Amino acid sequence: MPKPKLNSKTRGAIRTYVKQGYSANRIQKRLQKQNLGIRRKVLLAEIRKVKGQKPKADRQKYTPRKYRKYYLYRERFGLKQIAGYSTVHGKPRRIQVYGDGKQLYRVMLLVSQHPPRQRFLTIDAPTFLKNPWKYLSRREYWDERPRIES
Repeated sequence: MPKPKLNSKTRGAIRTYVKQGYSANRIQKRLQKQNLGIRRKVLLAEIRKVKGQKPKADRQKYTPRKYRKYYLYRERFGLKQIAGYSTVHGKPRRIQVYGDGKQLYRVMLLVSQHPPRQRFLTIDAPTFLKNPWKYLSRREYWDERPRIES
């Protein structure tokens, strides 16, 4: 998505308000009163630029899962998703994988025998199949056969 262009009047107003120490909410309200309103995302990026700050690392952590990059990728390309649920030593484990049919079949052959290392794992099938033992435990086994849902 291309970066939105701000006109010089809006950019100048933002610089002035930042130098005066205004909060982002206050700046946004002032811009709206002057009919210079912009999206909050664009405003915050401009404020960071004026202050010389870098964006925070791992922003995906604060984004709801359904809006994260890999969920959007799955929906855009119409990939299928399956999940395996069961327990290991009485503690629940879950793995969710998305991809095309052949990939999912290969993943589930592995997952039916070995549980994931993490308690909850969501991953795309091509990444998983590149190195499955990075995500699966060879030493542990499911307490009972995992329940597979698609």
